Amino acid sequence: MRCRTRQHHGRLVHSRKRRKRLDEKTTQNLATMKKFIYLCGMMLISMSIMAQDILNSNDYCGYLKKKLQRSFPATSTPLSAGWRYNSTYSDEFSGSSVDRNKWSVKHEQYHPNFGSTGFMDRSENVRVENGKLYFSVTENEDAIVCQHLWENTTTTPALLCGYMDSKFKIQYGYIEVMCYLPSNHHYWPCFWTTGRDNSIPDYDEVDVFERTNDDGTDLPNILRQNCYNGTNTPHRSHLTQILTFDEPVTGRASVFGVEILPEETVFYINGHVTSHVKHHNGWENSWNTFTCTDNEEMIPMKIVLDMAFPPTQEEIPMPHEDSWFEYFRCYKLQRGSIETYHPITFTPSNESTMVYPHVILGGAGCQAAVDIATAVWAEQDIILDKGFELSANTPFSARVISVPNPEHSPLYLQNCP
Repeated sequence: MRCRTRQHHGRLVHSRKRRKRLDEKTTQNLATMKKFIYLCGMMLISMSIMAQDILNSNDYCGYLKKKLQRSFPATSTPLSAGWRYNSTYSDEFSGSSVDRNKWSVKHEQYHPNFGSTGFMDRSENVRVENGKLYFSVTENEDAIVCQHLWENTTTTPALLCGYMDSKFKIQYGYIEVMCYLPSNHHYWPCFWTTGRDNSIPDYDEVDVFERTNDDGTDLPNILRQNCYNGTNTPHRSHLTQILTFDEPVTGRASVFGVEILPEETVFYINGHVTSHVKHHNGWENSWNTFTCTDNEEMIPMKIVLDMAFPPTQEEIPMPHEDSWFEYFRCYKLQRGSIETYHPITFTPSNESTMVYPHVILGGAGCQAAVDIATAVWAEQDIILDKGFELSANTPFSARVISVPNPEHSPLYLQNCP
């Protein structure tokens, strides 16, 4: 009887061990299944984000066209700390006429892409008054013949407007305008840079905003932001980004800006990033919050403000309102005079927002308490050490940039207050 009991007990122990192994295996299978379901969910979410952010793009990186879905940033945020106003190039349009020391106004010329638009240097089409630069559209009643902007061909455009380009050039920096886009979205002001120069074989261009009618997308809630680099060389890079917003961008004034840096171009509307372009030579980007392009170093470029309207299949009514620019502003960064910036007590100030090769915040015997919106810039590295504290809901950015020829970089402020 005792033996039977022991034998029965052995069977019970064996059964319990087997059940335990089965339970463990079931638990492992459930965990594996949960991981699989989680990964599938993440893949679906990623695919959804990519589908939303990259519609009909030819390729994920290095493509020619990318379509982005965006919420229109109606509220404004202040300019990132570190940028210094450059009064030499900026124009507040506070006078009674165009500042001819800063701008050239095209006369009896037309843009090759907009053969229906002639540009005239006359008050009916370009004027400054009440602190704004106005572009007005008029019919070409006198049958004015206009010459191609860059060639000797001519045309007789149906409508006349204005085109200004700067007498100065910028290579890097932050530029912005406040611009009112007319309610009639066929009539579209543009803010862009052009590196066109017969003495330079290369060509760069940054389109901060312009109208688009690609694929029939001539709508009041769509605009385009482009980067061109090395157009006339074997290293040509061309990126077109079409932004579709959840509400019209026309019939309202907005602030359009762009940071042009050695390794990135960042587009803004009302202080909010709308698209972010990384410049990497031959590097494949697999993250969907920005895009990349094979841009080389930018060349100096002129600023262009103009108003144009590509031809359409149907007659378009004359605009009942003008477009206007309230200002054009240019900013540069300022380089600090020391190699490493490592303050005992960090306080956001003009000194702290200069660009240094190395930045250390916090560390032994040092404190850095940030409670207001702050940006810290460095050429090579930024270290946030023990003693660095950031208050909740406080915007903070640490930006490391690659600077060509640091001692003579066009990024930095020269002779400006």
